Amino acid sequence: MSLRGALLAVDGVLAREAVIDELPRIAVPTLVVVGANDRAAPLRLGERVRARIPGARLVTVPTGHTSPVERPELVTAEIERHLEALAGQAR
Repeated sequence: MSLRGALLAVDGVLAREAVIDELPRIAVPTLVVVGANDRAAPLRLGERVRARIPGARLVTVPTGHTSPVERPELVTAEIERHLEALAGQAR
């Protein structure tokens, strides 16, 4: 990524509106996945997100900020567990 691209990306993150107040409107089962070593979106942020979404479940994986890239098998396993639990509730 070029310096210009990086600056545009950072500017985009800083300029966007916060969505934390909109999270309680989520009305579907939600899995929040947080990298245990994520410095950009640390566990405390994941906990805050989970607390704002009714019934959400939080899991941590031993990764940084790009969990699906760093450990796709772990993220996939957590998503599969989440979906299996939902399927079990539907029966």
